[in-house]
Amino acid sequence: MRAESPAEITEKMRAGFRAARGRYLESGLACLQKGALPREHTRALVIACSDSRVDPALLFGFDLGEVFTIRNVANLVPPYETDSTTSHGVSAAIEYAVRALEVEAIIIFGHSNCGGINALLHMDEHGGGDFIGHWLSMASDIRREVDGVPGLSHEARIELAEKRSIMRSLENLRTFPWIREREERGLLRLHGWYFTIDTFHLEGYNSGSGEFESIFTE
Repeated sequence: MRAESPAEITEKMRAGFRAARGRYLESGLACLQKGALPREHTRALVIACSDSRVDPALLFGFDLGEVFTIRNVANLVPPYETDSTTSHGVSAAIEYAVRALEVEAIIIFGHSNCGGINALLHMDEHGGGDFIGHWLSMASDIRREVDGVPGLSHEARIELAEKRSIMRSLENLRTFPWIREREERGLLRLHGWYFTIDTFHLEGYNSGSGEFESIFTE
């Protein structure tokens, strides 16, 4: 398939926006611009990878205002820290979703063939760039964990790391005191989901068994 040129991509975006504008205005959702919805009202936060193949809105059919989304390299959540010398873009977005929007669910949405996790596992070979290496360093112990499992194929090693990163992000979410407090009170539920791109299979992390299990049936 021929790759689209930058001009073709931007024209596709403009055409898509025109179609979306017509669809929403014609279906009665003009209330979005008339002030009938003065603030976001969503019950879920999805923390997903920046990978263009795993857009939560497209994959799960979300409409405008239905989900609050954070996307970054390898769908990582940093641990809670308040060091004023460090930028906290992800943590700030999480705080807004939990404390302002009062979401009732947080889903860490990881996926197969993740370039970020592949970079984490091969950092010594390819270097860490100006920013990627520092960002991925919060998950550096995952690489040591995976390297400690004998007999893994290359594909199995990457998949294990991808799933361990989801588990680590769930652990880091619970270092935020206001997330932990809401979860303990039953006001917030945390989920870890893993999407296999080539088979369109979806698994969820079961904290009881410590395994990822299928959560999609035909």
